[in-house]
Amino acid sequence: MGTRDLFANEPLQASTDSSRQSLCEKHRPRKITDFAGQEKAKTILQKFAAKPYRTAWLFSGPAGVGKTSMALALALEIEAEVHHLVPNSTREDIERAWADCQGFPASGYKRHLILVDDVDGISKAALTTLLAELGTRDCAPDIVWVFTCPDAEKLDRRFRSFCAEIKFPSYGIAKEATELLKRVWEAERSPASAAELNYARIVKESNNDIRASLMTLETMLISNA
Repeated sequence: MGTRDLFANEPLQASTDSSRQSLCEKHRPRKITDFAGQEKAKTILQKFAAKPYRTAWLFSGPAGVGKTSMALALALEIEAEVHHLVPNSTREDIERAWADCQGFPASGYKRHLILVDDVDGISKAALTTLLAELGTRDCAPDIVWVFTCPDAEKLDRRFRSFCAEIKFPSYGIAKEATELLKRVWEAERSPASAAELNYARIVKESNNDIRASLMTLETMLISNA
């Protein structure tokens, strides 16, 4: 694809790929350093990626600030095979992912990463299974867990004790998000003479939700086509 990673400073190039992708997927960050704001998260995870080990991360923060994308970027940098559990995953889903991680990862990977999105929405049975697996220390040494949630304070206290929390705030990213929208619009708009937009307003009205801002921009691109 011809697109540049999300939030990189170089000008974006419109994709020539004939397959259609949403702007969120097309311009999703692939590297830890490419995220808007989130300086503390980037610093911690870059150091972790240099010398990864078995652990559990909890990424907390509002929707659309890059928690899931950061987990996927981390997986790339530590060469981990991703086992992605969607919101409302069941106990059986978690047990299946855990079983898949007891052997060696797929060819080309060095370890496993289990990503559980919106862990606050799992059932009590699923939570019990998670607690048992997080407490296991005698097998599968190369598993990295990443959980996402909007508010860590609402999670089970024992579960939180197993995790190292990294907060993903929505404040402090407006400037970079605005610059991103401008680069995406300039790369994707057709015809190229289409009028500039009030990118800062789009970001503000989306409450600094980058995903929502890109979806708004996508609607405008479609209407302008």
